[in-house]
Amino acid sequence: GTVVVCFGQYQNAIEYHQQQLTIAREIGDRNGEARSLSSIGYSLEQQNQPELAITFLKQSVNVTEAASPERSPISRLMVKDC
Repeated sequence: GTVVVCFGQYQNAIEYHQQQLTIAREIGDRNGEARSLSSIGYSLEQQNQPELAITFLKQSVNVTEAASPERSPISRLMVKDC
């Protein structure tokens, strides 16, 4: 899917990432699930579908936070420099 994105074939990329998402969920790969959701969101944004893109990107953040809270983008924002 990522290579297809590089060539601007976003609809094909979405299809590949949806397949990857299905597999990640079947095997319980939460990090793979988050990456797939994020990639779908990016491809949708590139196709000028920002509302749908946001839906997938929010799902990606939620899965990331659930899988490894210490690595989530949100938790990093809350860490203060000493």
